[in-house]
Amino acid sequence: MRTILLLIIIPVLLNGQCYNRYSTEVFSTVQITNDILYGESINSEGDTISLMLDYYEPSGDNVEKRPLLILMPGPDLVKGSKNDSTLVVLSNKLVRRGYTVAAINFRKAYSLQSLLDKNGLFKATLDASQDAKAAVRFFRKELQSTNNYPADSNMIWLGGIGGGSMAAQMSVYLNDTLEVSEAWRSIIRNSGGLEGNSGHPQYSSSVRGVINLSGAIIDTSWMSDNTEPIINIHGDSDDYYPYMTDSLFAYTHNRTCNGHHELCYKRLNEATFVQTHNSHANDNDFSILAANQNGDIPAQFSAGVRGLGLKLYYTSSFFCSGSGTQLYAYHGDPFLGCIKFSDIGSQILSFLNSNPDEFLFITIEGTASNNDIATGFNSAGLSSFLYQHTLGSPWPTIGELIDSGQRIIVMNSNSGPSLPGYHTMWDFIQDTEYNFQNTGAFNCNYLRGNTNSDIFLLNHFLTVASPQPLSAGATNAWDLVLNRARQCSAARGLHTNLLYIDFFNSGDVFRAADSLNRIGEEFPAVQGSFILNASAQQSGILSELYTISGGGFAPYKGNWGDTAAYFIADYMIRHFPCEMSCATAVDQISGLDTIWLDSVSNYSVGFNNGASYEWILPDTNYNNLTSLMISGDTSGQFTIKVIETSQYGCIYDTIQKTVMVVLNTGTEKIKGDGAFSIFPNPTSDKLWIKLMNRTEELYTITIYDRQGMLVFQKKKLISELTELDIDNLTEGIYVIKLVGKHTYSSKFTKKP
Repeated sequence: MRTILLLIIIPVLLNGQCYNRYSTEVFSTVQITNDILYGESINSEGDTISLMLDYYEPSGDNVEKRPLLILMPGPDLVKGSKNDSTLVVLSNKLVRRGYTVAAINFRKAYSLQSLLDKNGLFKATLDASQDAKAAVRFFRKELQSTNNYPADSNMIWLGGIGGGSMAAQMSVYLNDTLEVSEAWRSIIRNSGGLEGNSGHPQYSSSVRGVINLSGAIIDTSWMSDNTEPIINIHGDSDDYYPYMTDSLFAYTHNRTCNGHHELCYKRLNEATFVQTHNSHANDNDFSILAANQNGDIPAQFSAGVRGLGLKLYYTSSFFCSGSGTQLYAYHGDPFLGCIKFSDIGSQILSFLNSNPDEFLFITIEGTASNNDIATGFNSAGLSSFLYQHTLGSPWPTIGELIDSGQRIIVMNSNSGPSLPGYHTMWDFIQDTEYNFQNTGAFNCNYLRGNTNSDIFLLNHFLTVASPQPLSAGATNAWDLVLNRARQCSAARGLHTNLLYIDFFNSGDVFRAADSLNRIGEEFPAVQGSFILNASAQQSGILSELYTISGGGFAPYKGNWGDTAAYFIADYMIRHFPCEMSCATAVDQISGLDTIWLDSVSNYSVGFNNGASYEWILPDTNYNNLTSLMISGDTSGQFTIKVIETSQYGCIYDTIQKTVMVVLNTGTEKIKGDGAFSIFPNPTSDKLWIKLMNRTEELYTITIYDRQGMLVFQKKKLISELTELDIDNLTEGIYVIKLVGKHTYSSKFTKKP
C-alpha cells in the first residue's frame, strides 16, 4: 500500500529570534525589572534585611519557556552587589542571546578577614547559599502561580562570579550535613539548616546545574552522589580565587599592609595597633618625670608602632623654644619637655612618603582646638592623607584605606566643633580605666566613650607618680598583654584595636599584637576550577572547563563578558539541545483518521518557531513541511509519522497518526452507479466529467500531479456532461478534485 503526496508544500519559516537563539545575540534591547523582593534574612550584624533581585528578559520575546540563570555577584562575599557593573554587563550580554537572568543580592560577610578563617568562610558561604536557594524557590513559586517571570522550570541554573560561585556550588552540592565536620554541622543547625529561613519553604530549591565564573569550592567531596552539571570558566593566572588550589585572595600575599599581608583584609575595627601613650614624650627630650617612651617617634615607627597618642596645645612657651603662639606637644607641663608639632608632622610625613603601604591611627588629647590642629596638619602636608568615617557605617579594610591614599585617621578628644577628617574621639572610641599602680590592678572596666562604638582602646600602662620604665618589661610582657586583651575583648564583645602602652621597647607587646592579628596563621585552602572540574568528572558529573589562558580574576565585562556568554551557550547547546529549543511540543497531527479510497485529505502540524519537521510515509519521507495533502491508493491503513527537530538538531518530539483508507459508501460517490465519473481513462487530450442527475453548478476544478504539485485550477459551471482540455499536461498519473456544493475526486492517467 502506498500513499501519494498531493497538495501544497509549506516550508517552515525560521524566526530569527529562535533560529540563532542562544548561539548569538538576537535581541537588541533588554527589559529589566529592578528590586524584586524574593525573601528576607538576618545578616551578620543581627539585622533583618530584604533580599532583592533584578530580573532581565529580552524585549519583545515571543518565547516563554526559556532558561533562567540565577547569578550571584562577586568579587567576594563582602562587597558584591547585583548592581555591580560586572554582573550588569554580563546579564545584558546573556539576555540578548535569549536567556533570562536574575541577578540577586544576598547576605554579606562582615569582612574579608572573616573569610580567611575556615569557620567564618563556611558560615558566610552558607548564608549566601541559603539566600540563593530562597531565590530558586521564589521563581518556582512564581512559575506555579502568577508566572510573572516566565521561564523553563527544568532549566533553572544557579551560578555566580567569585564568591557568588562558591555560594552557588555549596547550595547545589552540599546536600547532607554528614558531609561536613561536627563544628560545621553545628553552624548549619544554628543557621536554619542547609535550606535556611530566607523564604518560600514549601517550594523546591533544586536546579538543573551550576555556572562557575572564576570561583572555587570549599570541599570537592560534596560533589559525590550528585548529578547536577557544572560549567567552569576561569583564568589560569587568577590570584584572587585559585585556578588550582590555594587560599582565597592569594594576590595579597605579594603585598603588605602595616608590615603584614594579613592586615590588608582587616577592617579598621578588626585590627590591633600598638599605640604609644604620649608618643612625643621620649626619654631623650623629656624629663624622667614625664617621659613615657624610650625612643622618639621615628624609632617607634621602626619598631612597628602604628598608633600615636599625642597631647597637643596651642600656646607659647619659653620651654618649647618657640617664638609666638604655636602648636606644641608636651606632657603635663612644658617645663618637663616640649616638641613643636611641626617637627612631629615632618616625621609623620617622612614616614608615610617612605612607606606607601602603611596606615597610622592617631588620637589627640590636650586643649588645642580642631581649627588649630587642622592648621598644624595642613602646614605639615598631612591633610590629604586623612580618612573621614561616618559613625555607624562599616569600617573599610586597611588595604582599602591604603589603596585610597587615606592613610591616617585622627581622633580628637576636645569638645570643640568637629571638622572633616578630625573625628570626635569619644563618639568613635570606648576605653578602659587607666589609673593602675601595678599589673595586678588591671581590669576591663568601662571608663569613657560611646558604648555603641566599635573601636576599643585598652589602656595598658601604669600610673604612679610618674611613668615606670623599670617595670615596663613585666607590664608589656607578651602573655600578660595578650591574655588581658583577649579577656577584655570577650567582656566588651569587641576586638582590641589600640594597645595603649608606655615604653614600647620594653617587653614584647608587638608579639601580642601579632597574635591578636593572627599573623602567620594558614588561611583555609579552596579548590579552584581546574581541581573541581576533575573532581566533578571523577564523580560522574557532567563538567567542562573553559580556561582563559593567562587570565587573572575576570571582571566579565567587555571581551570577558562576550567570552563567558559564548562559553555558557556552547556548553548548554551541546549538552542540552532539547531544553535550549524554542519549539513547543507538536502534540498532534491534525487531519482525518479515515479517508475514502482515492480521496484527498489535508494533514498538518502547528507551526513552531525554530523547529523543522520530517514527515515519514510508507513510501517516502518529506522534510521542512508543516502541511501535506495525502490520498490513499488502496483500501487499508497506513501511518503518518512526524519528527520535530529543534534549531540545535535535537529530536524534540515524535508523533504519529494511523489513517484508514475505505471505500466511499456515501451518495456522492458510489462505485458503479455513475453519480460521478471521468472518461476516457487513460486519455490523451480530452477528459469528460459526468455528473448524473445534476443541474448546472459552479465547481472549482483542481488537478495535482503525483508529486502533489498543483498543475491546473479553474472555476467552471459543470452540467451533467462537461469537457475539460488536458492537452497541455505531460504523461503521468494525476488526481482531479471538484469542490462545490459537493466534493468529488478521482485519479486519471494522461497518455502520449
